[in-house]
Amino acid sequence: MTATDLVSEQWAWLVDGRGITLTGTVARVDYPAYCDLFEAVAETVDP
Repeated sequence: MTATDLVSEQWAWLVDGRGITLTGTVARVDYPAYCDLFEAVAETVDP
């Protein structure tokens, strides 16, 4: 088994007493290619 460093971004919303969590995780070496995508997906959430 090979160890891999990971990076996670997490967004959370509390709406009417209900929690919504969105998490994106990617290998650290790939993060620069995905960080804008994570942000774009988070912007589409309409709690």
